[in-house]
Amino acid sequence: MDGGDGSAVEPANRALVQRYYDACNSHDIAAVLACMHADCIHYSRLSEYPKHGVEFAFHVTYEAFPDLKWTLKQAVVDGPWAAGLVFIEGTHLGSYLGMPVTGNRIGVYS
Repeated sequence: MDGGDGSAVEPANRALVQRYYDACNSHDIAAVLACMHADCIHYSRLSEYPKHGVEFAFHVTYEAFPDLKWTLKQAVVDGPWAAGLVFIEGTHLGSYLGMPVTGNRIGVYS
């Protein structure tokens, strides 16, 4: 039972964060989406979009970067809140957001 401070949900949230990145690394879009609320809104530098937009974004990204990998560097869980510092890396082997294939390796922190 939660004593009001959110401590009871922390282990579940920590597990959810790990499941999410495991799904990302296995390129299992259904498992990625299972980690999200049905009414989620994803906020990115390009736009804000609902869950079906997240699915589309993952498809496009995996096609362009078929070896994409997420490395969870740090996770912070505080009651019902969770955040992660992630290093994402892969090879640009398909067209992406109008950019033709470069074959370059990319790496970004998110």
